[in-house]
Amino acid sequence: GEPPNKQKAESQVKQLLETGRISSAAVLDNEGNTIFAAPSTLSIGKKEAQVVLKGFEEPEPIMAIGTIVAGTKYMTLRVTPELIVGKHGTSGVACFKSGNSVLIGLHDEKSTV
Repeated sequence: GEPPNKQKAESQVKQLLETGRISSAAVLDNEGNTIFAAPSTLSIGKKEAQVVLKGFEEPEPIMAIGTIVAGTKYMTLRVTPELIVGKHGTSGVACFKSGNSVLIGLHDEKSTV
């Protein structure tokens, strides 16, 4: 399919942040490249992203070792072909796979899920 559109990705991320439930978010393509991330300090390594992408198809490794996003290791709580959920203390991560992109949302103790 079409690669993710940067303008659409930016809109999705901003809508998520406006809910107050997410402290930072990013949209990635199916290769693990970041299309858009906010705040700009959010950095998701391509290798991390590729492990997350593979986790949708083969959940065993990330269930065993955890989901690493932006340098933080989250205990993987749930994996489906469309969703990966992880927790690290009072913060967490949710990764949603949709067509040709993955939306990653991070929340901390200041945001509510």
